[in-house]
Amino acid sequence: MQDVLRPPVVVADRVRRSLLPIASIGVIGLLWLGSGVLVPAAWAPYTDRFRTFVTIFLGIFIEALPFLLAGVLVSSAIHLFMTPERLQRLLPRQAFASALTGSLLGLVFPVCECGSVPAARQLLRKGAPLPLGIAFMLASPVVNPIVIISTAVAFGNIFGWEFVAWRVGLTVAIAVIVSLVIGSGVSTEHMLARRILAPVDGPHHDHAHAHDHGHDHHDHDHDHDHDDEFADESRIGRVLTHAGEEFFEMSRFLVIGGLLAAGLQTFIAP
Repeated sequence: MQDVLRPPVVVADRVRRSLLPIASIGVIGLLWLGSGVLVPAAWAPYTDRFRTFVTIFLGIFIEALPFLLAGVLVSSAIHLFMTPERLQRLLPRQAFASALTGSLLGLVFPVCECGSVPAARQLLRKGAPLPLGIAFMLASPVVNPIVIISTAVAFGNIFGWEFVAWRVGLTVAIAVIVSLVIGSGVSTEHMLARRILAPVDGPHHDHAHAHDHGHDHHDHDHDHDHDDEFADESRIGRVLTHAGEEFFEMSRFLVIGGLLAAGLQTFIAP
């Protein structure tokens, strides 16, 4: 009965661990095939195709890296500078209001598809409602100042500003509806892995004064004189440290997506 009630993410973790040896053998085999060393003549066409696959994958991966980095920087800023109490005071708790807020949150955090995932995950971890996180992931790649301006420049003279308004409006509507459907009656604990939901202190801070960080920064400053002198530097360092950790954690999903996209373009005929 416990296995039935276990969150899907826990089952996914078990499957991922069991498939790791098989994936490692597959990667080694593909590298050998792409190298062309001691490859049978009958397999030579696959060598050229695999090299094309690698080229497409690298193009996708390198192009997406800056956007993923922007997302993890936003996520790290939320993690270090926004307490759960403050976030819950600022954000609405009602389902529709939180979904609408999440769909418009890209105007404050302009991230793309890659960057919206770590940012939304951090919002949910801090106690944001589930519809807000889902709506933010769906809408922020479109409803953000950079994309809105780009759309206006590219299509404004052709279709007029109505096209921009329709694109933003439909994106918000779809994000709100989908987030309400998916997030209705579902707890955040069933959408995120337990290790993500577990409370984590900021870098270089022990558990003894983690509570003081969440509630009273001024009292903490009196206890540690070095924080007054190096406050700005330590904050920047903590953001970069956390961003680096989250970047490497999220980049594996970017690798999986890039491999799938490159495989579809290389091995499936149009």
